[in-house]
Amino acid sequence: MNLFHHKTKTIGRRMFVAKVCGLLIGIVGYLFAPAFLGVYISPYLQWGILLWGLTFGTIIGLMGVFTECPFWKHCPIYRWNALRPILRGGFVGAWLEFMLAILLYDSITELALYLNWGTFFEANILVLAAVEGFLIGAIIDSLSTKIGGDGKKIL
Repeated sequence: MNLFHHKTKTIGRRMFVAKVCGLLIGIVGYLFAPAFLGVYISPYLQWGILLWGLTFGTIIGLMGVFTECPFWKHCPIYRWNALRPILRGGFVGAWLEFMLAILLYDSITELALYLNWGTFFEANILVLAAVEGFLIGAIIDSLSTKIGGDGKKIL
C-alpha cells in the first residue's frame, strides 16, 4: 500500500491529509457551534459547518498541484519554496471563506444582532471571514505539502 509509505508523496496522500484536516475543523465547528450560537443553531447549520470543512480541505488539497501562479511569479516572496504553501493555501482559503461570507451575509449579520456581538463584528464580517480562511487554509496546505508533497512530482 503505497499511499502511506513514508517515502511516497502522491496526490492521494495529499488529498487524504487535506480532507482529514478539513473534516477535523468541520467536526470542531459542528461540536462547538451550539455553545456559541445557543438556541439559534439548527441541525442544518451544524451539518453545513461539518460539510463545509470537508469541502474546504478538499479544494485546498487539489490546489497543491499548482506551484506556479501567473499573478505571483514576479513577487520575490513567492519564490521561496517554504512560503508557497502558506500563500497558496492562505489565499485559496481566504477566497473560499470570503465567498461564503458574501453568500451568507444577511444571515450572519442578523445572527450577530441577535447575539449582540457588537458593531465591529457586524461591520467587518467579510474581512474577518477572509482572515480566518487565510489562517486555516495556510495550516491545511502546509501540512498537506509537508506530508503529501506538491507540484508535478505528486501526479
